[in-house]
Amino acid sequence: MVVVWIVLGVLVWGAVMTPWVLALLPAEGVRARFRWRAAIEPSPRVRVAHLISYRRHTPGVMVAVWRLQPIDARRPGTGTRTGELTCAVCGEPVPYVLRDAAGTRRRRAMWLTIALTCAAAFVAIVVWGIATWNDDDGPRILTTVGGGMATLLAAGFATDAWWLEDGVSLRRQLRPNLWLFAHRLRNAP
Repeated sequence: MVVVWIVLGVLVWGAVMTPWVLALLPAEGVRARFRWRAAIEPSPRVRVAHLISYRRHTPGVMVAVWRLQPIDARRPGTGTRTGELTCAVCGEPVPYVLRDAAGTRRRRAMWLTIALTCAAAFVAIVVWGIATWNDDDGPRILTTVGGGMATLLAAGFATDAWWLEDGVSLRRQLRPNLWLFAHRLRNAP
């Protein structure tokens, strides 16, 4: 019983304290990724990134080096615009889809809805686990803790996607090389 209360306390403390911890980090670090959440601009802020290298820095720490390239396109008035950007590193075409302001707002609303639904599911699972507590029921303990952690993790990923959504997505094409892993959308630091 005490272990479950400790785990739940750590989870709730982590959810409450994460924004404050991020605010204490240096601007060039993790916090730089969360620097902007502004109005939708005529040109996208995200960049197409090419993976230059991926290597082990120290045991347990991997370092990925990306080269960023801006998407030089204006947002369409309505609907979507498809385009192709030639990668400055490898010369391959990188197809993308750019959404209008209304489409970008819809995608942001979708990600926010998913994040809030996952957060509500987390609260419901924790309340259910506490309300139906039984010291002898091991599977219910695992269900409560595992389900709570899974929904909290999903809420974190959805919140990240909501925060970073800029109305741009890459059109994936299956190719024999590692194109799927070489190009991504990244925010400029």
